[in-house]
Amino acid sequence: MGCGKSVVGVLVAQRAGAPFHDLDFVIENEAGMPVSDIFRTRGEAAFRAMESRLLPTVLQPGAVVALGGGAPIAIAVPAHWGPAAVGALRGALRAIGAHSESTLMIGDRMDTDVHSGIEAGLQTILVLTGISTRESAERYPYRPTLVIDSIADLVGHTRDPFRTV
Repeated sequence: MGCGKSVVGVLVAQRAGAPFHDLDFVIENEAGMPVSDIFRTRGEAAFRAMESRLLPTVLQPGAVVALGGGAPIAIAVPAHWGPAAVGALRGALRAIGAHSESTLMIGDRMDTDVHSGIEAGLQTILVLTGISTRESAERYPYRPTLVIDSIADLVGHTRDPFRTV
């Protein structure tokens, strides 16, 4: 949470002339409460169940979709990240007609967002607004394509975020 996927998603969708869907917003609308309240009152398992059930409603060819790092977990392996989660991410790309060459993973965690993106063959951007820091990122045997301080660093650079940031 808090890496800016909704902000960047809207900007990318506007620039591409594509529809934008944020799975968290869909879940909040159905539940009638913010994600944080769902976690607090119903628990993570209930949130993940809603996430898994509602994900197909936002996966549309050509759409820009904002998913939290747990979405592939909820689809494939509820207890942990692993090969099945990467398979689910690749399956989601196929379902919406996307290709790894034109898709990137933006997240604020090395152990979930960046790891799953790399394993799925995507370029990755680590945003330093979450649990991972520059120092902690150095401890992993893999590296994101780019590390930025804020999602705001990408504003105006959606066509080629790696060249101009």
